[in-house]
Amino acid sequence: MIGPTPVELLINDYRAIFTWPQTTRNQAQLLALNGRYAVTDHWTVQSNLYVRKFQQAHVDGNGTEVERCSGTVGNPLFNTLCLEDDGFPSQPKANFQILNPNNQPINCPPGSGNTCATTPWATLDRTWTNALTTGGTLQATNDDKILGHNNYFTIGGSIDRSKIGFQANSELGYVFPDLFVGPNSAVPGTGQIIHTAANLGFSPVSLDAQNTYYGVYANETFDVTTRLSLTAGGRYNVAKIAMNDLLGTSPDINGNYTFSRFNPVLGFTYKILPELMSFYAGYSEANRAPTPLELGCANPAKPCLLEGFLVSDPPLQQVVARTREAGLRGNVKVNGGGLDWKLGLFRTDSQNDIIEVSSVIQGRGVFQNVPGTRRQGLEAGAQYQAAPWLFYMTTWVVSAHQGAADLRLREQSVQSQVRDFWYLLRPAGDRKRYSQSTDRPSHDYAGAAALGLCRPAGEAVIAPDYEFPLIDLIPDFVQVLG
Repeated sequence: MIGPTPVELLINDYRAIFTWPQTTRNQAQLLALNGRYAVTDHWTVQSNLYVRKFQQAHVDGNGTEVERCSGTVGNPLFNTLCLEDDGFPSQPKANFQILNPNNQPINCPPGSGNTCATTPWATLDRTWTNALTTGGTLQATNDDKILGHNNYFTIGGSIDRSKIGFQANSELGYVFPDLFVGPNSAVPGTGQIIHTAANLGFSPVSLDAQNTYYGVYANETFDVTTRLSLTAGGRYNVAKIAMNDLLGTSPDINGNYTFSRFNPVLGFTYKILPELMSFYAGYSEANRAPTPLELGCANPAKPCLLEGFLVSDPPLQQVVARTREAGLRGNVKVNGGGLDWKLGLFRTDSQNDIIEVSSVIQGRGVFQNVPGTRRQGLEAGAQYQAAPWLFYMTTWVVSAHQGAADLRLREQSVQSQVRDFWYLLRPAGDRKRYSQSTDRPSHDYAGAAALGLCRPAGEAVIAPDYEFPLIDLIPDFVQVLG
């Protein structure tokens, strides 16, 4: 796993890890078919069909915080192993007792005194993801003039459907002197799949999930004059998510959810110097539904392993983002190629943003909505294309803000853009991190840059950026669609 690491550890060795094994094996296949047909001189139909398969197997050896349930002789929990419950919402101690697959308690190792406290306990946490996604986009464009004015009209729709199988479990282990996590024949219970009596913290999971995303959109750009162009449009999204617990150990994750919203877009462009420089400004809205991972890990009373265990799913609200942007852009013909550049400011206010909050149980957390977050900053970029090559450079300076809250956010950022080819951008430009007990609004600033040289494979079907479904090579249960 890749995540925030203390710089003190990196100074020693950038390749170092703590407990091991830590392995992730990914396999991904993508087959896409693009089509374009000119119906008339002014009407064109475009389509995109794809099939994507993603498989992941993850093994992570972790130290774990466990303790002796009770040291009182005669107590049913005497000298057995429990998950630490310090700071956890009040529940009976018996709910935290660790059991083996036969629902039998695990005893402390032989010896005098509290041998549970002197044993370096650990777990081997494993997850498996198997996802198959199919989808397509069909759109039509028209560039016929209206009352003698240039016009560009787009209308279309998309469907994306995913079927996901997800399994996870924890095996009780022992931390050896070389920090290897594995079974130890001298320590009772190691090598066995474990769960707690109330399925808190440790609980095997087998999930079947299906996601279906529908979208219809229209967009109109009209040239009021040879210099001034107005743009208006919108997209209506519907997301349907179905989740089913196959083991019966986590019935809370069973559910069917539907999210829908209409997202408008408005803007204008004014050509200061035709072909060389234009001023643009716009307002747009976007939404995303909670993913099965977020829905399945939203109950503070049943926190999940941060890598992705699903145990409970109180409803989350969908995220709504409102973006305002303005700036300059242009294009210049240079040495037989085209140079496009952009310099702009943006501000995105998100309502009901979904963030990950750490639990008092080590390595566990939940997803929760927060009332509002803001990201604003400067974006500058340029790309030069001369067949068959394309060179691009983009940089961001971003400020992230959130109101006062008792939250800890993990660093996260995924953004994908589509041009004539797929490439990932903004590796750190939208990252944020807040401390756990803040009593004032939080701010963070970050910068990022992307530089690349690509050879496009062919023409892709492009809808306006705000409406194109993102197809990223990431697990579907954490997929974010535009």
